[in-house]
Amino acid sequence: MRFIHAADLHIGDSWKFLPQDYLRRQELMLDNIYRVAHKEGIKTVALVGDLFHRKDPTRECRDMVLAKILKYDKYFRTIVMEGNHDSVDAAASNIHFLKILYDLKRFKNTIVVELENKVVPVEDGAFLVMTSFNEEKLIDMASETSSQYKWLIALLHTTTIGVRSDTNWVAQKGWDMQPVPGITYYAFGHIHKFQRLGLPNAFQSGSPIQHKWSDKLPKGVLIVDTDKPTTPRFVSLSKVVRPLYTVKDGDPIPEYGYVKLVTNKNVLGRELPANVVDTERDLSDIKILEYDGELDPTAGLNEYLAKDGLTLDEQKIGIQIAEKIIKEINQNY
Repeated sequence: MRFIHAADLHIGDSWKFLPQDYLRRQELMLDNIYRVAHKEGIKTVALVGDLFHRKDPTRECRDMVLAKILKYDKYFRTIVMEGNHDSVDAAASNIHFLKILYDLKRFKNTIVVELENKVVPVEDGAFLVMTSFNEEKLIDMASETSSQYKWLIALLHTTTIGVRSDTNWVAQKGWDMQPVPGITYYAFGHIHKFQRLGLPNAFQSGSPIQHKWSDKLPKGVLIVDTDKPTTPRFVSLSKVVRPLYTVKDGDPIPEYGYVKLVTNKNVLGRELPANVVDTERDLSDIKILEYDGELDPTAGLNEYLAKDGLTLDEQKIGIQIAEKIIKEINQNY
């Protein structure tokens, strides 16, 4: 059987710098995931966590998602599972409104999994959906079901040791992957970069589109064949969803896509292309010549950035900037 492996849709993200277009961009993302499925003759789509970006998605985000799921529910089997961004607490998630409709049997082909692990039979195999990863429980699920099905797909939204982010952060903690008997393919979400993981049949699909300036191309989905689990095919969505570019002053500005300009120049009154939607101070050559007082810029910075909704990768960038400042202080004090 073949299916679409997608993850980390983060509906509602990028609204801060794309307030007019962010939701339209994410509509295109959803439509094109199913367009790929239709073109390839695939009937099953697995959305492996982080459907929404915020724990309290806006009404517009919820309505758009529900409308799309109802539209494609007629033609495709979609497995929607909870991710860390979807989790509100131990007893609730932001996809609960979808789970209510699923429990009331309002969907024809859509399966919604939150708060608990679930075995989802599909044709001659099954998806092992783990909303909260635990290696022992995965081993038990595979052991209990492997004799019943021709193939097993593990849907996991978690971090593995050695996984690499778009900013080249490498995870030192997480699941130290070992083969689980009976598992045909491991479909991961959580990290936004497409990559093979520590086993030949384990992949992060990455996010279907860029959500932040630090997200690097390419972005897309995977087409997985259970008969060829070590060679899923990556399909880019970058040509149909406008990409994000970060450029410095003097570099050519792409015509197609949204652009953040990194500059030390005053942008007030400058005529910039309409697709330059954000600017940032260029700190690469910053020099601190004077410093008075005593201060540790990194004290409490991780907690502050986390409360502001920044990812671990973005928090790391913030710490690196603070450490650069400290280094300059020590050199010039």
